[in-house]
Amino acid sequence: MQDRSQLKNDYKNSDIPMGIVQIKSIKSGHIFLCKSKNLNALLNRYKFVLRMGNHHCKELQKQYNEFGPDNISFEILDVLDTKDKKKDPDSELDTLYNLWLEKFAPDSYTEIK
Repeated sequence: MQDRSQLKNDYKNSDIPMGIVQIKSIKSGHIFLCKSKNLNALLNRYKFVLRMGNHHCKELQKQYNEFGPDNISFEILDVLDTKDKKKDPDSELDTLYNLWLEKFAPDSYTEIK
């Protein structure tokens, strides 16, 4: 069994998936885009906060409340390649995010900051 310091070190050196997430209201077709430096944490947090009724994006919370949790789909659109440690992940995420924004019509999506 590994000791605590080794487990912490392994966690710090692990690749945490970063990228772009699409949250879609299936009935209305409305799309919500967000970026994250930790996709797993973002998905868990958003699902929990929506269930609690406290999501900071009022339109997303309204769609969730009106149509129910089965109407909301979560999809990871893109995962950032984090192997090149020289690149700035914030800048890379911004670029990736902007590319995805260009793919959607301006009236069909909401940015989640």
